[in-house]
Amino acid sequence: LTLGWRDDGPYLANILPGSPAADAGLLPGSALLKIDDKPVADLEPTAILSRLQRSPGQSSSLLVKSPAEARPQEVDLTHRQIEDRAVTDARMIESSDPPTGYIRLASFTDASPREIEAALDELEDRGMKSLILDLRGNPGGSLPATVRILGYFLPPETEVVTTRGRGGELLGEPLKTPERQRRQRDYPIAVLIDQLYEQAVA
Repeated sequence: LTLGWRDDGPYLANILPGSPAADAGLLPGSALLKIDDKPVADLEPTAILSRLQRSPGQSSSLLVKSPAEARPQEVDLTHRQIEDRAVTDARMIESSDPPTGYIRLASFTDASPREIEAALDELEDRGMKSLILDLRGNPGGSLPATVRILGYFLPPETEVVTTRGRGGELLGEPLKTPERQRRQRDYPIAVLIDQLYEQAVA
C-alpha cells in the first residue's frame, strides 16, 4: 500500500497490482479509518506504517471507506512477500488506434531503467505506436535512474536537471541524458500523474 494524507486523515493513495490489497478489491482514494479495530486518524505516519508491517502469513484487518460506497467496509488481508518491481504493469491496450501501450512505473529505483527499457522493447516489438506512462502513486526515488529513463525518450546529452542557489547561480554541472540512445522513440507519450500529497509506503 502507498498511503497519502488529507485533511480528514490517511487514505489509500496507491494499490500495488497483485498485492493482497488489490486482490481484496481495495480502491485508491479510500479513507483508512481503523487497523485491527483501532482508529488511525490521530496517529503519526510512522505509527500507522508500523501497524501495517507484518510478516508473511500474518493478517491485518482494515476499516476503509471507499468513495464508491455509502458505508465503511472491513477487509481482512493476509500479508505475503511481494516481488519489488518498479514496472508493475506493461501491456498493449486492446483495440486502440494507433496501437497504444501502457506502462505503470511504481517507483524510480536503480532497477527502473532496466525494467522500463525491457517493457518498451517488448511493446515496440508488438507494434506500439503511442504510449501511456502511468506515474500515479509513484513516490519518486533515484534521480540518476530518472535521468537514464528520460534518455530513452529525449535526444542524447540533453540537459534535464539543473540546480541553482538562492541567488539564482548555477550549482554544479547540469545532469544530461546518456551519450548514446539504443532506439529512437519519437512516438506520442501521455503521462498520468496525481496531485501532490504527503505519502508513505508500507
